[in-house]
Amino acid sequence: MVVLLVVLVVPHRLPEVWLTGLSSIPGLLSVVVGSGVILAPRSRTARSLSWSPLTWMGRRSYGLNLYHFAILSVFLHQVPYPASETIRGLVGMAVSILAAGASSRWLEKPFLRLKPDRGPIGPDPRARYPAPGIRQPDT
Repeated sequence: MVVLLVVLVVPHRLPEVWLTGLSSIPGLLSVVVGSGVILAPRSRTARSLSWSPLTWMGRRSYGLNLYHFAILSVFLHQVPYPASETIRGLVGMAVSILAAGASSRWLEKPFLRLKPDRGPIGPDPRARYPAPGIRQPDT
């Protein structure tokens, strides 16, 4: 997992061929980590993935994926150059996380409350009329 984090944090230092396509290093390492978590759910790696800051980010991953590219592009290409690129990137990541949190709280959750609760998957056993094509036993 440490190797995956290092590869994801410093991708600009690796040849592009290692970062794209089906044989990308981050992709392959993600499969290895995911397989390890599935095969050994009580391992240290699996427990570390349930760390509350990571689960918080996971719940807001939609907003993070939605906003991070635009925010990082602005911070890396439009912010004046006195600050180093690393500092601008870190500030852009922090702003992206804040934007994802705000989006989750004030946009996504209110809309999700409007969605009807579908309950368990499958037909409701208390339904008065069965789904079309389902034959009821003779009583």
